[in-house]
Amino acid sequence: MLRHRPPRSQAPSAPPGQSDWPAVAQGRIHWVRQSCLVFGRDRHTPTESRPALTITQRDSAWVVLPGTTKGHPNDPEFFFIASDSRDCMIDKHKSPRDQYFCRRYECINLSSCEAHLYGILTPQLRIAVMAWLRERLAAGAGGKA
Repeated sequence: MLRHRPPRSQAPSAPPGQSDWPAVAQGRIHWVRQSCLVFGRDRHTPTESRPALTITQRDSAWVVLPGTTKGHPNDPEFFFIASDSRDCMIDKHKSPRDQYFCRRYECINLSSCEAHLYGILTPQLRIAVMAWLRERLAAGAGGKA
């Protein structure tokens, strides 16, 4: 899959490895309309919405990691959060499922994507997400990030 480049008006001012990005992810998980994301558009059976993990806000857009509940065990391109993780608090109305968040961040407007908050990460996991994202983007440097 090719790297999604958001429109210039929504692009973050610097990649997440830069010093002006936070050390801690914002850490909220929203269900967003699939049509707002590039990730997942190649599915044979379209999905109406998918999870997105907020990293930081840049201008009017949120930098998010798109997610899936489909298994990607041991894939370094995905940050894994187990369904029984004590570091991820999920809305009790949603059935807990394993979640995988892709390192290919995207910039979206949460309000126009009909985002619904359904989970939040503890500070410890929010720090781990940013450390993992910086590491993955550094490993993919050279135009692949």
